[in-house]
Amino acid sequence: MQLFRIYHINLVDMFKPVEPLISLRFVHLHAKALQVSAMQSENRDLWLFHLAFRELVRVPDEILATYGLTRIHNRILFVIARSGEIAVGDIADRLRITRQGIHAPMRQLRAQGLIDSRPNELNRSVQLVRLTGSGEELERRAGEVQIQHLQRAFDASGSDGAQGWRQVMMHIAMNGDATDA
Repeated sequence: MQLFRIYHINLVDMFKPVEPLISLRFVHLHAKALQVSAMQSENRDLWLFHLAFRELVRVPDEILATYGLTRIHNRILFVIARSGEIAVGDIADRLRITRQGIHAPMRQLRAQGLIDSRPNELNRSVQLVRLTGSGEELERRAGEVQIQHLQRAFDASGSDGAQGWRQVMMHIAMNGDATDA
């Protein structure tokens, strides 16, 4: 009478990661989508906006975190990348943050060699900021992920959906002051 069976176990295979049939992230996102679709219209729209924004910034946030940076740093890099040389005060104005609030993140970006500055020739008290090569690369990596994400959404929505989204975003961007409390 045999009490135990002996099995051969390949120890190498035991430690290989196993791919789940459906990822937990996939299940979580679809559960959220079902919850959102059952909401009242105004709540649903806000939730969709929140969930979409959170997903749009997730990977860039992770990329920046490897440098010890946060979303405010990403916003600053974004503005500088699309402006060329720009005054620090103009960056603060475009981001709607105080000049005092922008100095610490600017100091961190400068310390990491992602931006550099020089005095404005017309007004030496004004510093003009630009991205360094490293800053351009980091901003490109973070932005490229977002561009691809938007492009996949536009492709799935068709040209009418993409145009409708742009109209909604333009309206919010251009009429933001009208809704400020």
